[in-house]
Parts: sequence; C-alpha cells; structure tokens
Amino acid sequence: MTDVCRAPRGWLRHKGGNEVRFLPDPDAEYDKVDCVLKQLRESRIPMNLGFVGNEALPETEKK
Repeated sequence: MTDVCRAPRGWLRHKGGNEVRFLPDPDAEYDKVDCVLKQLRESRIPMNLGFVGNEALPETEKK
C-alpha cells in the first residue's frame, strides 16, 4: 500500500491480530495520506485501524 502511494513504510504498523496503526509524518503530503487511507479502505484485509499521535503538538508549538 505504501509503495503504491509512494509513502514511507513506517507509516503503517501491524501490531498483531487485526490491529493496524497509521502514523503519517506531521508534515506529510495530503495526497499520500489520502492514498494510503483509500488503499486501506479498499483492501479486503480485516483490520482495526488506529491513528497514532494526531493529538501531539509539534515541538515548536510546545512551551
């Protein structure tokens, strides 16, 4: 999926069983994120998908 979308392999992590975690870079290109999500949605692989780290502020915004 990441190869098709030209996205880093580290964005997707299989955590065992049906658990898949998606962790795109904070500055990731929208088109690549959208492509990976589309690939996941269209796959017939049973999974529980989680987004990891979306709530974190970039280091430059922490004070």
